[in-house]
Amino acid sequence: MQAILEFLRNLNVFMQQGSDAANWISFGGWLVALLGFALSAWSYQRHKSRDRRIELQENYLRLELESNAVFRFEAEHSLALHDYMGSTPPDYYQRLRAGEVPDEAAEESRQRLQRESIADNFYLQQLNLFEIAARFRRDGVFAPEIFGSWVIWYYDAANSWWFRDQWSSNYSDNYTDDLYNIFGPMTKLFDDVVELIGDIPSDDNDPLAKELKAIFFDHVARRFHCHIIIEWLDRKNIAKLSMIKRVLYRRNLRLQRAAWRLRNLFRDTEILHATGQRYLEKLRRSQMEASR
Repeated sequence: MQAILEFLRNLNVFMQQGSDAANWISFGGWLVALLGFALSAWSYQRHKSRDRRIELQENYLRLELESNAVFRFEAEHSLALHDYMGSTPPDYYQRLRAGEVPDEAAEESRQRLQRESIADNFYLQQLNLFEIAARFRRDGVFAPEIFGSWVIWYYDAANSWWFRDQWSSNYSDNYTDDLYNIFGPMTKLFDDVVELIGDIPSDDNDPLAKELKAIFFDHVARRFHCHIIIEWLDRKNIAKLSMIKRVLYRRNLRLQRAAWRLRNLFRDTEILHATGQRYLEKLRRSQMEASR
């Protein structure tokens, strides 16, 4: 900036004093200095952009490698995890909670506690990765498109009855506000859905399942002020558009994103509560119509 101001002052002197050889030499020197400054600034921005791309790639690779370890753990313990990944507890746990199961034999109790430990290990590994991904996204060192692909993993975890049960009783105090404010209200909403209709809608062709998933994505998007997360569920519809319509869609999207960020600033929990209540009311109406 100092070089630019000095150049403008010398340019003004040059214009006032005339165009003798000395002035031309002085002017040329400052012109070279200005070009050198511009080149240095361009080089700095180029290296900064390159370093940011490298950082984004490294963060993505790191999380992908860590997530592969979670997938291997799931494959190795698939039988033990089976009863803990569903949206509702198996009959045995429901009877155990209701006090309808007589005292377990020592071996049965040991095996159940071992399976529960495996389930805890599985979900705590995921939560650790979720927290890293959320922090990277919050700090701007994780590409929004990549983070969008992780939100479906957040959603799948919240579908688990064991995860929801342990989140409120054991997990939540160990994690930052981002995860606390995602899973706290969302696990509560999912539990309300189960209490109302006995399960969580999961059929991709079911409008109620689509709406619940959209509510989850919308809440995470508002939490991070990241409109791309909302668009993640619309990719199929966007892909069906013609090239011209896609260009127009992307063009209008920039304005929509800016307006969306301003409209929803600091209102994620308030909006989720209102949206969740409307969804539960829709489920009640659906239940009433089905019972007629």
